[in-house]
Amino acid sequence: MKKTYLPYLLVLAASVLGSSASAQPYPLEADDRRFAELANGGRYAEAYALAESAPERFAHWYAYLLFYTVPPKGTYSVGEATVRAAEHACRYREVNLEAAAYCYDTLALILRWKDQDPRIAQALPGAKLPSLSPSEVDQGLQALAEKGVSLAVYRRNRSKTEVLEGLVRERPYSLGGQLAAGALANRLWEGGNRGSEMVRYALLAPGISSLAGGVLAWAEYFGQGVKQNQEAACSRAAFWGPRSASGPALLTLALCYWEGAAGFPKDPIEAYGILWYGKDVSGAPDFRTYLAQLEKVLTPEQQMEGRRRGANRFQ
Repeated sequence: MKKTYLPYLLVLAASVLGSSASAQPYPLEADDRRFAELANGGRYAEAYALAESAPERFAHWYAYLLFYTVPPKGTYSVGEATVRAAEHACRYREVNLEAAAYCYDTLALILRWKDQDPRIAQALPGAKLPSLSPSEVDQGLQALAEKGVSLAVYRRNRSKTEVLEGLVRERPYSLGGQLAAGALANRLWEGGNRGSEMVRYALLAPGISSLAGGVLAWAEYFGQGVKQNQEAACSRAAFWGPRSASGPALLTLALCYWEGAAGFPKDPIEAYGILWYGKDVSGAPDFRTYLAQLEKVLTPEQQMEGRRRGANRFQ
């Protein structure tokens, strides 16, 4: 275990969890690594089983997979997944510091959208969630960030490249470190810097970070920095595209339909709908470039049908 990892956990246990906290609060660095390696290898059933074997140690990971509706356990609708993930993380927030951060982070999302998104409102009745105000949730997440909990640090510093690089370098297997790797990979892709550094970050977290998974899908499709494998690329893009706001995942998924790659049906209308949706998700010029090409061959009626499909697919 890295020398810097244990002290900050012990200090945080005393200040946030109180005198009843155990001498070693969770998560442990070794546990994070075990889970991350399973998930990044696409071994989600094993990852879930590991989390269920010691719920307090892996509560943050279990909640995270539920939130993203990752099978085989993540079978909820979007609203249900959000609420169930918050419930699970909050249940263990007094013994697992990353779970506490996930609890606060997801509660903030619920409080922000419960009166605007009926999917969340419908999932809330009967949910066992702490009764906290938005300011209390914000203060709780800030306190954890100040103490160095990886997810809280990530959430509070997503725009600061040096902080994200530090998380990846010092705690690569933590939840915050994994998300930071994906964010850095995606930032490079969006900025057009699509070389070896981008791929290096993406390879650190392709099964956990939707952003890392999307970037790797794009790289696999074109053989950029990795061996070209359109079957793996299309499968990965189909997995992460509907679960996230990943520009490269959406772009790759659209190309899979447009070109009929890896056994996908050749369907330019479907591709158009995905690209139409993706142009509002990503700032990359690729979307409008491909849309312009498709608009030369699709009729206005076909374009309208594509937009309808895109709206239905990603609602």
